[in-house]
Formats: sequence, C-alpha cells, structure tokens
Amino acid sequence: MICRQLATAYTAGLPILSALHITAGQGAFPRGRRALLRMETRIKGGASLADACRAEEGNLWFDWYRSTDEPNTFLLCEAFREGEAPAEHVNSAHFRAFTSSAAQYLQRTPRIINTTAEGEEWGTMGEITVD
Repeated sequence: MICRQLATAYTAGLPILSALHITAGQGAFPRGRRALLRMETRIKGGASLADACRAEEGNLWFDWYRSTDEPNTFLLCEAFREGEAPAEHVNSAHFRAFTSSAAQYLQRTPRIINTTAEGEEWGTMGEITVD
C-alpha cells in the first residue's frame, strides 16, 4: 500500500521529498513510517552534498542524473577548475562524510571516468545548430 501511495504521488508530479513526507504521514504502520522518513533524510543528505559541492570555490558544475532505463543507476557529472580545486573537493568534510557512508547504499563500487578537459563551460555541438 505504501509503495502504491508513494508511486501515485510521485507520478502525479509531486517532488519526491514531498511525496515521502505525505505518504509517511498518511497512517503508515510505524515501521513503514520510519523507513519513509529515513529515505527522506537520506535524500535530503544527498541534496546537501550537491549544494555543498556546488558552493566550493573551484566547482564548475555538480549534477546528478537518474537513468530512465535503469532506475537504480545514477550518473554524477562534476567538474572543477584546474589547480587545487579537485584536491580541495576530495578533502572537504562533506565529501569525506559522503564517501564514508555511501557504500552501504550501493550495489557495487562506483565506476568513474576522470579526465582533464580544456575550458570551463560546455561547448556547442557541431552537428546540430539552432538559430
């Protein structure tokens, strides 16, 4: 029942945090209510990580994406200025807090592509032009 209520609220366009909060407050049995509130806290924690990373002086962007084909698969696209910014990010308190607790929520070790690219903004695609 809880899953149906949550899915209905989310499918109707309610932000996931609102859907979790409302569903938890609609008479869910105590164990289910606690689980929903834990999910809400975890998601808020992720939002706090994103906000903290975006606020770093050397951060260019930090964006999470969820796969439409595999709902348990997420992509993180982040970029930092050259110099000390990447090391400062990895050594930040919010990053260390995230990495020290993330494994319990993952099915496997995250895969990454770490590369250096020129520039600090996205370029335009050459194959498509919009006037």
